[in-house]
Amino acid sequence: MKAWIGRWLTVVGVLHSAFAVLIMKPVFPTILERGVIDSVGNEALIGAPVWFMLFSFPLLTTGLAISALEKSRADIPKSTGWLLLLMCAVGAALFPASGFWLAIPAGIAILVRKPARSKLSMTPA
Repeated sequence: MKAWIGRWLTVVGVLHSAFAVLIMKPVFPTILERGVIDSVGNEALIGAPVWFMLFSFPLLTTGLAISALEKSRADIPKSTGWLLLLMCAVGAALFPASGFWLAIPAGIAILVRKPARSKLSMTPA
């Protein structure tokens, strides 16, 4: 089975950061002008780019961790797939025009992925 799940989530994380920096870049100078601390307040137009930027880090972390599991041919916990799908369902319900849809293939792939063969079963009898 081809190892793609971790790379997929890593790319989604990178795209998340790129979107925040390139599309929403006018907001970041405002944050710096306000002194960073408590600069977002309750302003959605300031909070959205910050959320985009901050959310990319858990996506990158998850993607890199899953890549390491895939590389070592270890099992990816099914709970990871369920949690990705739960996050996507809640995120897409709250914000349908978002990129939450992009993590759905990874969540499904984790759930349908066959468990890795036990090393014990590979030794000759």
